[in-house]
Amino acid sequence: MEKDLSILYDRLKLTDEEKQEVEVGKEEILLSLEKSTQCIAFSVISDRKVNRGALKTTMLKAWQVERKAVIKDVGRNKFSIELKRVDDKKRIINGRPLSFDKQLICVQDCEKAISIKDISFNEEAFWIQCHDLPFAGMNQKTGNEIGSLLGKVLIVDMDSSGVSVGEFLRIKVLINISKPISRGRFLNIGGTKHWIPFKYERLPNFCYHCGLFKHPVGWCEKKEEGLAIGNGLDQQYNAWLRESGKKQEAIPLQAGSPQAQGDRLESHRREDFGYTQRRDAQDGNVNFNVEITESEADLMHMSTNFNSEITAVEGPQKDVNIAADFLGGDLIPNNVKGKIHK
Repeated sequence: MEKDLSILYDRLKLTDEEKQEVEVGKEEILLSLEKSTQCIAFSVISDRKVNRGALKTTMLKAWQVERKAVIKDVGRNKFSIELKRVDDKKRIINGRPLSFDKQLICVQDCEKAISIKDISFNEEAFWIQCHDLPFAGMNQKTGNEIGSLLGKVLIVDMDSSGVSVGEFLRIKVLINISKPISRGRFLNIGGTKHWIPFKYERLPNFCYHCGLFKHPVGWCEKKEEGLAIGNGLDQQYNAWLRESGKKQEAIPLQAGSPQAQGDRLESHRREDFGYTQRRDAQDGNVNFNVEITESEADLMHMSTNFNSEITAVEGPQKDVNIAADFLGGDLIPNNVKGKIHK
């Protein structure tokens, strides 16, 4: 619809009155640009139209900016939010990727002199695990080289010596989400080729037939082509692209190192979202409470089924603290206490 309107506008023959220009003064430009430093535009990447009321309520609670921000509609599945604090904006951007109802949320900065309608929402940041790397490839340089083939490299997760010791190498990359998700890359070391499969952390729904998060025509052409020629459902993509939830052992840091002082940016961790969590020191479980009732969840069509073990709390709850956490884009209702086992 938006493309059709744009083509229509280009074909219009304007009158002399319509050709008159309105000039925006420097003061107004500076004022608008200053305000844009606290704004974010985001879009839910989905073939279907999302429940706007549910989205707004959920995201304000999840981002912990209730009564501090307003979400406005700016198009189909497109929204803008003006935040009171720049720190909240940084926290949201650093916490990517995000999802709603298992659909990817593409977040874009508004600090530009462009219209929201001109924002493409084609790029999103993902933490990618590079598996089966030889030891010779577990380093900063290799991480940058692999990541640069996918998009803009934001972070290569290394220790203070510039190497990674573990099962995989983690990189955070701004990838083009209008293209099929990448399944891996070949790495050539000393003339020997190694296939490096990728796994994505907090990966939302995507098409197992074509690898896209959203189909340009509203349905999967590859799936239809396969059915038409009798090849069946040849799924070139699958759930194995999602990380299994395994965590690498932390590398001990010496006191006084930049990492120990907290300078190392790891926005995938829940602490970076600024959300409240309570850790049970005895059994290692993490308990979350979210101020969303089951009736609210039903009204918002929110799923209360999680991969993690969820145990209902018996009896009424009092003095429940507002807390939120993203678990693959889902929120745990207020009267449910989740136990996530290591």
